Amino acid sequence: MLTMQNNYHFLSQLTPALDKQLRNSVVSECYSQDKAELIVRFETNDGSFHLRANLSPAFTCLSCPKDFQRARKNSVDLFQRIVGHRVAAIRQHSFDRSFTIAFQDNLALVIKLHGNRSNIILFENDSAIDLFRKNIDADLHLNPADLNRTMDLSFEAFAKHQESLSSLYFTFGKIPWMYLQTKGFATLDLSARWEALQEVFKLLNTPKYYLARIDGELVFTLLPLGEIERTFDNPIAAITTFSQVYRSREGFEDEQSRVTTLLRKRFTQTGDALERAKERLQSLLTHDKWKLWADLIMAHLHVSPENDRIIVTNFYNDNKPEEIRIQPTLSLQKNAAHYYAKSKKQQIEIKYLEELISQRQRELTTLQSELETLGQIDDIKILRSFAAKHPPPQASDHTESLPYHEQLFMGYRILIGRNAQANDELLQRFSFKDDLWLHAKDVTGSHVLIKYQAGKTIPRTVIERAGQLAAWYSKRKTDTLCPVSVTPRKYVRKRKGDPAGAVVVERESVLLVSPTQ
Repeated sequence: MLTMQNNYHFLSQLTPALDKQLRNSVVSECYSQDKAELIVRFETNDGSFHLRANLSPAFTCLSCPKDFQRARKNSVDLFQRIVGHRVAAIRQHSFDRSFTIAFQDNLALVIKLHGNRSNIILFENDSAIDLFRKNIDADLHLNPADLNRTMDLSFEAFAKHQESLSSLYFTFGKIPWMYLQTKGFATLDLSARWEALQEVFKLLNTPKYYLARIDGELVFTLLPLGEIERTFDNPIAAITTFSQVYRSREGFEDEQSRVTTLLRKRFTQTGDALERAKERLQSLLTHDKWKLWADLIMAHLHVSPENDRIIVTNFYNDNKPEEIRIQPTLSLQKNAAHYYAKSKKQQIEIKYLEELISQRQRELTTLQSELETLGQIDDIKILRSFAAKHPPPQASDHTESLPYHEQLFMGYRILIGRNAQANDELLQRFSFKDDLWLHAKDVTGSHVLIKYQAGKTIPRTVIERAGQLAAWYSKRKTDTLCPVSVTPRKYVRKRKGDPAGAVVVERESVLLVSPTQ
């Protein structure tokens, strides 16, 4: 991570400020509200003071928020041995990203900010007795004195290690070397390099702290580098503000990422649905045989069928013979009527597909526009307003023991039976006469209910969404289009002795939809 909030040179200025603030204070609380965070509350002559340590590998940072309120839930007490104890001193370990909060009675908290090995360790008489991150077993055998390191700052060492300066000055991190690069460090002679290095040390030890952006990334730095947004001379105020701003920015990016992922998923699903609809339409347009067969049968009523087929002359195709399958139990006129009916349904499907394709194309254009708009938003209030229009899919608050899945769409609850037995239970225990019942027509599948809301007419878009779910949770899941029966619950009944999930529907309308989860 390109930032210096855990750098030794900053900690060596932060710890004296904390020592001045906290010496002789008493710990009143020590707890965690997050698996990567510890909060210690101190009582000082000026009131309460909070030290908040976030040890997440993604963002390790200390801060001292004012008026911090402990949550009523999801909070656990930790390191209770130090509660009620007085701070004796806060000591920085030399050339290391760690320091000790020493208490009276030989207790001490060591705060070790070593990247993904960061930890907080409770010591008694220099022996580790408890860990914040208990999976780092090696810290149980740590001696605090071993955290003190040495670094040769002489000109002789500098001159000798020209090819490995980053190893010699191991406390720097990335930003000081970037700063030196801006000064043409690589092109300087030995003497000028030494002078440039001493200037960096001087700046690192000057109480100036910057919140800046380097390549678009928000960073905490002790050197004037990048686009400076804020400057501080108090290390406690600087680190606390940085933590708050970074967390706010992190929350912004998380929400932006969530909405982006949601819109991209919808864009992909809509694009896939569009291609399926186009393929199905092309297939129907190139294989419209039902009306042809009906016409040929009506023109050859004098021809005798051969079992389940009839062979006729196709005067639409150079009078070539055409074999047509028929139902032998029906007359030729009724077979023709059957094919005319299929042709009519096919024309209905073609019209529906043409409308669906147009609708999907409009949806893709809208989604593409929304993705472009989202990418340009840089204000949290505008983002929240935009995100409110695209809420995350709502998980059901009900337990797995209930016989249905639940989705919320446009404020309406849609219940989907889990299996055949659950369909019966859904119908008998969780439905009312004015609920709307849906089911994929002529195949096995889940019963779907749209829960009725008093005084409201269920919108067409809600019915279509429930129909898509009924189609998806059925044997027609892979079809391009699926007919779905729709009727008020009062017209659906269960007969005694019928198998699980089987019902009788007294009246219904049929909706054509694309199966969609």
